[in-house]
Amino acid sequence: MDVGKLFGLDKLDGILGRIERRPLRLYEGQCLRERDRTVECESCASHCPVDAIDLDSKVEVDFEACIDCGICVRLCPAGVFESRLSEDTFLGKIQQKLDDSDAIGFSCAKQLEEYGREGSFPQVELPCLGRLTETMLVGAAAFGAKNIWLDLRGCEECDCAVGALLAKDLVVAIDRLLEAWDHQVEFSLAAAPPELAQGATEAESAPAGETEEYDRRELLTKFGREMLAGGLGLAEGRIDRVANVFDPPSDEYFTYRLPRRRELFLRLTKKIGGPEKKVILADGLPFYGLELDHHLCNFCGNCATFCPTKALELESKELTAELKFTLSRCLGCDLCLEVCRPDALKSAPRIDLGDIFAERTGSLSEQQYYKCEKCKQPFASATERELCDFCRLREEKLQDDSWS
Repeated sequence: MDVGKLFGLDKLDGILGRIERRPLRLYEGQCLRERDRTVECESCASHCPVDAIDLDSKVEVDFEACIDCGICVRLCPAGVFESRLSEDTFLGKIQQKLDDSDAIGFSCAKQLEEYGREGSFPQVELPCLGRLTETMLVGAAAFGAKNIWLDLRGCEECDCAVGALLAKDLVVAIDRLLEAWDHQVEFSLAAAPPELAQGATEAESAPAGETEEYDRRELLTKFGREMLAGGLGLAEGRIDRVANVFDPPSDEYFTYRLPRRRELFLRLTKKIGGPEKKVILADGLPFYGLELDHHLCNFCGNCATFCPTKALELESKELTAELKFTLSRCLGCDLCLEVCRPDALKSAPRIDLGDIFAERTGSLSEQQYYKCEKCKQPFASATERELCDFCRLREEKLQDDSWS
């Protein structure tokens, strides 16, 4: 008698095998398409080199096909994907390799297999350079790296070529961030380790500041796709959309989660110390500041409800309502901007690094509550009014023959 079959151990072994092969953990509730069904974001599926991601009904991954390149982890603007090869794992390797060196390289497994480990300083193996994150680069700087090299050999011919462009884009932004922290790191984007690249051409061995710069949206446009397509928002023709108001779902409807890599990033900035330069351009960074037009904002709560990380929170008090923003929790996903029907929110071109370092929560606006004379419901407004937005619009439209 086969004891294994008797106790179902053969099935258990198959299940465990499938679990072990799963390179990704999914947080489907974070997906922008799940939070607003009109969202057409498909950056993960569009750039998956093996077409392992399906977005037809919900986020699904063919784990048999997935090669754990990490491009979806890097591209997803809401933190849906978390790799089995976690940030903690890579940070541990980085710290270990920097114990006896102040230089480190990042290479993909395919590059190391083809070219071997060259150079006198250690290298960290990534599944793809597209898996490189801001947390790893800031971590390397925090652990004492003075020189960081990205191994670009063979990237142009690779099926995962987008990974190299993502890595270049990231290096440019993090180089600027570390400079504002007065933490000097020499970045090399080269076809050979820096000490072997003396005879290389300028294009082969350009420092980070001289490479072609991409922000995230420009990068994806170059590949003929958009990271966040238009069409975010509510269904056409609804009076609440026209009125710039919307009764959002309860908090229990959505999940809210700060990705692990952002948690570690914040810890590592504290290891580096306080920033020397407080205000810098947000271009290319995985977060941005927000500005609010107090006269347009009607405190509907869309932005706070849809935000996947609770970077935005609407606090109702007895007489006032306050909209709060925590820059350090912002992923720069754009969802708050798109679901803000009055267009009261705008991204700020500059950010205060002190807000990130201190994980400070600031107030975007605090408005007083008034009671609508028509519906008798409370509403917040920057100026005293008799009617809420809904009743005001309804009165205007009822006098307009085109409304019927």
